[in-house]
Amino acid sequence: SGKVLVRKDRNGKTEVVLIDHGLYERLSPTLRQAFAAFWHSVIIEDDATVQRSGQEMGLAHPDIFATILFFKAYGKMKKFGFGGGSHRVPSDLSEEERKEMEEVRSMGHEMFNSLPKQLGLVIRNIRLTQGINLSFGIPVNRTRLMAEIAVKYSHRDTDLWTSIKQRMKFEWHFLYLDVRNRLLEWAAWVYSLWTRNQTKDGERTNLTQAVAFLRA
Repeated sequence: SGKVLVRKDRNGKTEVVLIDHGLYERLSPTLRQAFAAFWHSVIIEDDATVQRSGQEMGLAHPDIFATILFFKAYGKMKKFGFGGGSHRVPSDLSEEERKEMEEVRSMGHEMFNSLPKQLGLVIRNIRLTQGINLSFGIPVNRTRLMAEIAVKYSHRDTDLWTSIKQRMKFEWHFLYLDVRNRLLEWAAWVYSLWTRNQTKDGERTNLTQAVAFLRA
């Protein structure tokens, strides 16, 4: 994890300037394979593999990690209402809902405490890459690219027919994910126009950029 500068040279070509090497970490083959399987399985909603690969990475509560990774409620997090679009203050919650929120907070602490330091570095670099991609207007479909690599490495030992079925399932679920992100970005743009006389320019920009970050 280092510091890089992405810029255009005199000929208009993109170049990457390495400013500081930062930290290096070599991922073990087991962790690499498990992370690829996890990424792929979250997209196609193969919960059994999500839980298994999450355990192989040493994660407590893989559902929370999947939710953070994709900005989309997964598994148990759907039950707790994450991603539902509602915003309620603590005073409006029932006793049962408060207990659920406390449970989620406890699960979150356990997940982060169990997160291997190598994965922490990987996630940090993913977010940095998203930021760079967003700043250049999202010229690269990073989500698609990473998903393609995940599919390639998570099913290397399967037979041809199984690989074909997995590929077809992936294409369908990824299409849904991509369309969802684009619709959210469009909705944010429409909302910013609708409220242009009621909100500040900075607030509208933050909203549209936050939604665009999902696709970056």
